[in-house]
Amino acid sequence: MSLATFRKHAKAELGQLAQVFQTAMRLWDADKAAGMPLAERLRNLEQTFRAAWPQTREWKYLCQQCHDYGLVMNVCPGLREAICGRTKPHYAHEFGTPCWCSAGQRFKDKPKPTAEDFTMAGKSKPTRVGR
Repeated sequence: MSLATFRKHAKAELGQLAQVFQTAMRLWDADKAAGMPLAERLRNLEQTFRAAWPQTREWKYLCQQCHDYGLVMNVCPGLREAICGRTKPHYAHEFGTPCWCSAGQRFKDKPKPTAEDFTMAGKSKPTRVGR
């Protein structure tokens, strides 16, 4: 199958974004062969996709601090300036702390169940008779 025939079939079968992706990859390869730096190729690729991407409503985060993920990401420089709570020297890394918003509730520490919780659960009356 020739390249022209392949493109004709691809255009008939693929949507607009897939066609833009194929074109962007051809441009990427051409720019790479011409010696364009990686940062500039990435910038061009992003601009191409943003121009072709279907425009919908503007996204609004409910929480600007964690961007609705529930974790506020921090960078610990490691060594002696540790802000992550470790006491021994260590390498730089990223870590998350639970956010104050509702999305962060799932990352907060939950108290471990006590023996009393289990005994109280066993004392409840059955609500349904087995089959």
